[in-house]
Amino acid sequence: MFLLNLFVLPLIISILSFYILVPKLDEFICSIPNDRSSHSKEIATGGGIIFAIISTLFGIFSNNLIFMYCLPLSVIGLIDDKFEIKALWRYLIQLLVCTFLVTNIDLQLSFPFLLIAIFTGTSIINFTNFMDGI
Repeated sequence: MFLLNLFVLPLIISILSFYILVPKLDEFICSIPNDRSSHSKEIATGGGIIFAIISTLFGIFSNNLIFMYCLPLSVIGLIDDKFEIKALWRYLIQLLVCTFLVTNIDLQLSFPFLLIAIFTGTSIINFTNFMDGI
């Protein structure tokens, strides 16, 4: 039952919501192709916020708040899709979220390893964003 509530049900609701809402997002947020894009025409973007919101809601219901802590990353990504936020501001949000996560998870790391964990977290976020842009 735990697996159903934490993974399967949110996945099904996310997929259904994605197919219902992405055509509506096309009216508001479009990705215009550039030299790094793998698409040649405008496509809807911002659909990831659907997964983030549903994961956050199910996380709250199952008393797992890590999704809620990561929600600012999705929100800043959505805002960036629409308005092109400067990299410094995006990185500041990533740094704050990663710092909050690493310091609130009981890892008992020494200070240098704490910094490495925060740097690794922000690196993974940016590697993922880079691949998404390709």
